[in-house]
Amino acid sequence: MGWRALLGVLVLAGCSTDPGRGKWVGDYVTTNNFESVAGWGADASTLTKEHTHSGQFAVRVDADHEYGQTFDLPLNQASVHALKGVELEAWAYLPSAQASGALVLQIIDAAGADSRVVHSEQVELLNEVKEYKEWTKVRHVFNLPDALSPDYHLRIFLWRSGSKEPVYIDDISIKALE
Repeated sequence: MGWRALLGVLVLAGCSTDPGRGKWVGDYVTTNNFESVAGWGADASTLTKEHTHSGQFAVRVDADHEYGQTFDLPLNQASVHALKGVELEAWAYLPSAQASGALVLQIIDAAGADSRVVHSEQVELLNEVKEYKEWTKVRHVFNLPDALSPDYHLRIFLWRSGSKEPVYIDDISIKALE
């Protein structure tokens, strides 16, 4: 075996070790710039052209819209791996310090007539955004509890959280953590 082949085998062997809890496994659960939402039957009332990071649309919550577009998918469809967590990246736009929205992750037991929240976390955008009236990249790792049913649903959405002003997000990506 040549030295290059041997080097390649060693590199691959180094990559095959167990990455441990909370490591990115290379799976995107979803990415969305909200261009693909319009016209697909979803409630598009929180899509706006008012402020966008890229493309034509962003999501806006305000006094008339408590929650923005919601990502909702069973865990067994969200990743080929059992999720230990997700890394969320999005661009946020806050007009001022009175814009206090949050990005929320929930794990929902959707079986039966009543959906029940099994796990919930949120990232307060005011803690992440330091400059107002400009787009800011927000990144947050959400760790999930062990032994979640693969039938539970992963939900992620923008919540107004009592904000006195509109809050915007765009260009969201969610990566699976194993």
